[in-house]
Amino acid sequence: MIEVGENVHMIAHRRFEGDLRRHFAGEVMVSEGGVARVEGYFYGYDPIHSQFVRKPGKRTSVFQVAESGWVVNRIPKNVTIDALVYR
Repeated sequence: MIEVGENVHMIAHRRFEGDLRRHFAGEVMVSEGGVARVEGYFYGYDPIHSQFVRKPGKRTSVFQVAESGWVVNRIPKNVTIDALVYR
């Protein structure tokens, strides 16, 4: 169950070794029946620097969170998504 207003960190399952390593962090704007519209940022893995890098620009994306393609973690509400960085 994902509720409107929650902060989430979503990780795309990799099916093959060469698949892109994609993460998304944002706030749930709408949630209904396993589908959520989330506003936030995509992060991609940079293998040269061995780190995740936030892609430019805030995005609004729709995810089928009940599908097995995503791992969804809740982020505490006091975390500011705009200031979130990987360390």
